[in-house]
Amino acid sequence: MHQHHTSAGSDRAVVPTGPAPDRYGGGYRAPEARAPGAKPSQKWDVFSFGVVLLELLTGRGPGADHASPSTSASFSAPVSGSTATDRSGSGEHGGGAVPEVVRWVRRGFEEDARPVAEMVDPALLRGPALPKKEVMAAFHVALACTEVDPELRPRMKAVADSLDKIGS
Repeated sequence: MHQHHTSAGSDRAVVPTGPAPDRYGGGYRAPEARAPGAKPSQKWDVFSFGVVLLELLTGRGPGADHASPSTSASFSAPVSGSTATDRSGSGEHGGGAVPEVVRWVRRGFEEDARPVAEMVDPALLRGPALPKKEVMAAFHVALACTEVDPELRPRMKAVADSLDKIGS
């Protein structure tokens, strides 16, 4: 847990951000946005939106150190290495380029075939039951938004249309 520190004679609080601070958005930043001289694009925003959507669905923050206590410890550790079909970002752009929540959900769907109920935030499961079909569709939208290759990400208009269809 991080604590706020103040230096003597200063009103300004110093807030540690984690092991690898990123002043441009941390775990929400698209992998290609980290390259020196990269030009902003709508696809960066789509990636960031996908991370936020995964946070809402899973109850986990973008980094492993922000994992929900209800999640398995085996899935909260950072990923090392890569697989032949790794689209999680641990290869081409470096392990820290893609937020842990994205890698965790992608592994759950692609490698482990984990039940969706094990990845969904327990708070979403309380009260009236959420239709599994709608939850699955929201996960697929979020995963499409967080593709490592920006050309594979949908445009924001397509994301909005997909979310509208889920809700209707």
